Amino acid sequence: PYVDIELGMEYSRAHDVLTSIREWYMTAGNSVPFYNFEIRSTKSDDALMSCCYGRDTIYVDFKAKSTEQELFFKQMKELLAPFDYRTHWGTEIRDDSDPEYIAKQFPNIGKFIELMNKFDPEGKFRNEQIRLWFKKNEGYLKKNAPDKEDFEDQGVDISSDVNTDKIQC
Repeated sequence: PYVDIELGMEYSRAHDVLTSIREWYMTAGNSVPFYNFEIRSTKSDDALMSCCYGRDTIYVDFKAKSTEQELFFKQMKELLAPFDYRTHWGTEIRDDSDPEYIAKQFPNIGKFIELMNKFDPEGKFRNEQIRLWFKKNEGYLKKNAPDKEDFEDQGVDISSDVNTDKIQC
């Protein structure tokens, strides 16, 4: 079995992103725990929590053996952090995902939280992993979201009952 992590960066920096990855592989000096990786690109869009919000994007999707992925994914995130990667919400938002980094990369997170609670107050369209992440990071996001003024005085409540025993990260 494998797991993957998909990171989206500014398309105009694609050459530098791919060069950095290649250089890392050439100097890693060990076997890399992956099956393959994919590269794709998409045009910018205006979806609030999209990796492509406001920028054309190159994605790099790394696939690694599930038993060996933790260190490898950490190294890839450190390698690509200077390129301001945005995490794909479907592959890499976990309980331990850094709220400071995510709030910085998704400038509309405050508006998203407001809308999420307005249109899905019961959390029916959230999986337990996402629900737990928002609940855990509610305080930080209310204070530090780039667009916090959009929701800080509206009594936004992103908490809900979460059964953490079922979440596997």
